[in-house]
Amino acid sequence: MKSTAAFILLLTSQLIPLGVAQDVPSPKTATKDTPFVNSIGMKFVPVPETKVLFSIWDTRVKDFRAYAEATKYRQAGGMLVMREGRIGDDLWLPSWSLERDASWEHPGFEQTEDHPIVGVNWNEAKEFCAWLSKKEGRIYRLPTNAEWTAAVGPTKYPWGNQWPPPAGTGNFADKTYFDVLKQRGGVKSQIGDYNDGFVWTSPVGAFSPNWLGIYDMAGNVWQWCEDWHAPGNSRFDNRKECRIFRGSGWTMAYADRLSSEDVLFDDPKQRVDNTGFRCVLEVPKD
Repeated sequence: MKSTAAFILLLTSQLIPLGVAQDVPSPKTATKDTPFVNSIGMKFVPVPETKVLFSIWDTRVKDFRAYAEATKYRQAGGMLVMREGRIGDDLWLPSWSLERDASWEHPGFEQTEDHPIVGVNWNEAKEFCAWLSKKEGRIYRLPTNAEWTAAVGPTKYPWGNQWPPPAGTGNFADKTYFDVLKQRGGVKSQIGDYNDGFVWTSPVGAFSPNWLGIYDMAGNVWQWCEDWHAPGNSRFDNRKECRIFRGSGWTMAYADRLSSEDVLFDDPKQRVDNTGFRCVLEVPKD
């Protein structure tokens, strides 16, 4: 009897890890506190009123590197790099120059594997999603404009309704930014004495998440969305070939651009050093 009991106890103890493994969240059971984690370490949480999970981070350098190495992708053609600003009262407008040698691997400033990818266009972001979908047998894509709006929440700004943003909100064109780049002139901003400690991009997850556990919905990098630019929503309504992007970036220093409602758009072939992307994962129906 003792040997039988010992065998049962041993068998039970060996089964415990299997039970734990079964508790790992799937796309259908993921929550804010227990995200779904995919094969390359991206984490996804649900967004109410949508049928997708949002990556809690912008796509990282390490994520895009996995795609580039697997597909032997080589970027060519350069990207727009921020070089100077123009002044108008308290409004600071960044401007860029095309640098043919710049790329997502060499954007002109230091990036670690955990920084957000920059300098990728809409087409490249779509190719990444297609590669990841094929790799895992799931449907990854860019968020629609409506899905992004659902994820950012109902407040005036992604962090709430107060201005300027409270400490620890996100990575913007702040005091650190202007202190380092002051040789470009006496630039001013609407962000006051806010200081996030970063000149260029910051690692993903460096600041507080929003109400859903999603990081950097304001600041760090702009995020491409699925949608075409809708005619009639701006003075550029004849540019129907453009794709929408949301979220502002590390070069933004004024209230309108950091608003939850702000929507911009650009040529899907355009690469800029303050623009990346965020993936969503469609929740399977069964």
